[in-house]
Amino acid sequence: MTGRSGAAPRLTIGVPVFDGERYLDQALRSVAEQTDGDFEVVVADNASMDATEEIAREWVARDARFSYHRHETNVGGAVNSNFLLDRCRTPWFKWAYHDDLCDPRLVERSFAALDDAPPGTVLAYPRVRLVDADGAVVGQHADADLRLDGPAPHDRLRVLLARVVTQTQFGIMDTAVARAAGGVVVSPAGEMLFPAALALRGRLVLVPGEPLLSIRSHADRHGGSRESEMAWVDPSRPRTAFPYSRSTPMLLGIVTRSPVPLGEKARSAAVVLRWWTVPSARTIAGDVVRLPSDLGLLRR
Repeated sequence: MTGRSGAAPRLTIGVPVFDGERYLDQALRSVAEQTDGDFEVVVADNASMDATEEIAREWVARDARFSYHRHETNVGGAVNSNFLLDRCRTPWFKWAYHDDLCDPRLVERSFAALDDAPPGTVLAYPRVRLVDADGAVVGQHADADLRLDGPAPHDRLRVLLARVVTQTQFGIMDTAVARAAGGVVVSPAGEMLFPAALALRGRLVLVPGEPLLSIRSHADRHGGSRESEMAWVDPSRPRTAFPYSRSTPMLLGIVTRSPVPLGEKARSAAVVLRWWTVPSARTIAGDVVRLPSDLGLLRR
């Protein structure tokens, strides 16, 4: 696929979706209307049973930058997201969820932030506002002073874990680095694991200015509850024992596999224990309390 100039585009926007008919057209329109149009869009459909396929194919027919892939079965949100990353052939990559809305300037300003960023920057992520099912603003992420662009990997990891920053996964990222980081982990804690792996590999810069991404908060949002989050990650395993308690060993494994010096690995491991494991004690206790339900031994 080629960009508007006839050359290969520099960015792939991957849209993982399952049963997204209510919001998909709005989400794809917000992508198509970017002021910087040098990208291709790949919609990966997780065997939707509604009008998702028809909506996606309508966009393919009207805009040469769009393509569509349908999985024969629902492979889960994590695997579907990684499918999009794996098939990316451009130097930069971004995920766009089917129920979120991109400001028309998101791509343009993200690349401007990358151009101005210090060496070793691997991702630019936007400020975020929260909107309801009808698109009305209901809140905003407290990200005005968020800094993940420091030179020390363990310090970037500390900020990420202490602030529970998950919006980084919606930024524009270096494709090769994202693959080296392992993509989305098939785990309910995956929304923190992948950003952690990225932060250990390079600087993450916040796009300055107003929020450029609207994340929709609605009753049917996949991942809106403990049960739906596990079902989104891996529908073949909707019941998992200690789903969140596993995040600490997973994070420590990410630190161990990261390409940083031994001393930095030790400091990063200490950060995980101090800023993630200890504050997560209540969540771990919740895993214990919910164990019978998570294993299906009790009816909800």
